[in-house]
Amino acid sequence: MTGESYAFNNSKAEVKYPAIKQNDYPEIAEKYITKDTLKNSEDSAKSNKNADEKEPFLKCRYLVIFMGFLVNFQINCYRLNTSISIVAMVNNSIATSNESIDLASVSCPSNEGESKHNFTKEITGEFDWSPEIQGYVLGSSFLGYVITQMPGGMMAEKVSAKVTIILGVFISSVCQLISPFASWSSSYFLIGVQFIRGIGQGLIPAATCVLAANWLPINERGLLNTVMMSGFCVGALLGGVATGALCSSSVLGGWPSVYYIFGKLFFCISLSQAYKVKSSIN
Repeated sequence: MTGESYAFNNSKAEVKYPAIKQNDYPEIAEKYITKDTLKNSEDSAKSNKNADEKEPFLKCRYLVIFMGFLVNFQINCYRLNTSISIVAMVNNSIATSNESIDLASVSCPSNEGESKHNFTKEITGEFDWSPEIQGYVLGSSFLGYVITQMPGGMMAEKVSAKVTIILGVFISSVCQLISPFASWSSSYFLIGVQFIRGIGQGLIPAATCVLAANWLPINERGLLNTVMMSGFCVGALLGGVATGALCSSSVLGGWPSVYYIFGKLFFCISLSQAYKVKSSIN
């Protein structure tokens, strides 16, 4: 308190008092030096000390962005898994069995032989699904995805963004894992599984926006949101390349490996999010 002076205003004039010490004038000190004043001075000293310390390079919000990137990666990756693997799953001769191919109309003999060769290579799949059934399999997940967009945002705001994301990833990953068994059981069972997968994935986009709003500072929100949303594009790129390679291989039976590997991967990620990510900073 030394080295300062205090001024008090009254109706007539301004009276200045010299700096005082608490031990010299206990009556005045008790009147003008309060606990709040001492507390504010201590808080300001602590804040100045914290401001001088350097912030760490790896911050918690970067982990949140990485997890958001992965869940967006999962959405497009699962879509590409189904869209590409269905080519290896279906026996394409069923789709063209009712069509008559007039090879005599081919003008070039070399094209005729090439057409026969390409036609025989397409007969590889184990399911005899019609084009309509294939369309239902591919479209059912998008229907579920549309239905849960708004409920996902409402759940993220009222319950928790973290819980909503984990629930969405968990549901979609379980459906991805059981898709081969659903395919061997019935095409309609697979349609239902894909529909439920879309329901789970529909919870994710709105919840990631709520999570970003709770975690990201305004001056970094544009850049970090871009990084998080880029998971859609990266998932389409890597998911498409990996799905084609796995379907052409003999790993775990070919096309079933697509569902086993990616489903198990993101199932583990959904469990890890339960411990690593909080819904907000507070």
